[in-house]
Amino acid sequence: MGIVHKILSEKKIEKVSTIFSDSFSIEVTEDFHIHFRNTRMEFDHNEWNTFAKSITKSYFKWLLLGKPKVGDPENAGGQIYLHNNKVNEVPGEANQAITADELRVELQKWTDYVHIHYKWFRFDFTIDEFLEFSEVISTSSERLKKEFNLNEIPKRTGKFHDPCPKGKVDKKGDGTFWIDKGDNSDFKNSFKTIYVDDDKKTSERDNDLSKVKNSKISLLIKSFLDNNPRICKLLGITISKG
Repeated sequence: MGIVHKILSEKKIEKVSTIFSDSFSIEVTEDFHIHFRNTRMEFDHNEWNTFAKSITKSYFKWLLLGKPKVGDPENAGGQIYLHNNKVNEVPGEANQAITADELRVELQKWTDYVHIHYKWFRFDFTIDEFLEFSEVISTSSERLKKEFNLNEIPKRTGKFHDPCPKGKVDKKGDGTFWIDKGDNSDFKNSFKTIYVDDDKKTSERDNDLSKVKNSKISLLIKSFLDNNPRICKLLGITISKG
């Protein structure tokens, strides 16, 4: 999602991962693990308590909304916030096993198995999958350094940023990259995935989303809540029109 200035690198890959192809498990080991296919999220006990309660409440809100499949089939940028709150900014602060300050790549003793640590995420690849992943990242890195003067691109200052920096940058730059509210005013829906080429022409990638349709009941409920924001607030649901 978002307005894409340039695709630095991309490659079509196999849809099904080799390791943990269809795995989904929730475990309590050295910390709390959620395995979902070949990725893993790790939580300390405080984070797990917050996460589990929020998922439970969100599920019941989703049922109440008639189980919508997308936020808004008429507008791919439309969003339904079933939950929107803050968490501790340091991942796994109450459990050192989560290693929030670490980026590590491990070649495992089990054959053909590469394991990646990134903050509170873990990824499991075969060697070929890892090489595909790392080559795309490497190509992106080289193009970024070759095609852009990185010292001239405004850098974000501080933490707690949204996609829009809201002016919290170290310099204004030459206008190539947006730095404040209103810079995207030429676009009706900045939540959509839109590609902007060098001639300022745009192309949208969200046309296929229109194939996903919500039920009539879900549409009626959403329409009712659109017109009754107080009820939305009471239920803890936010509906954004993009």
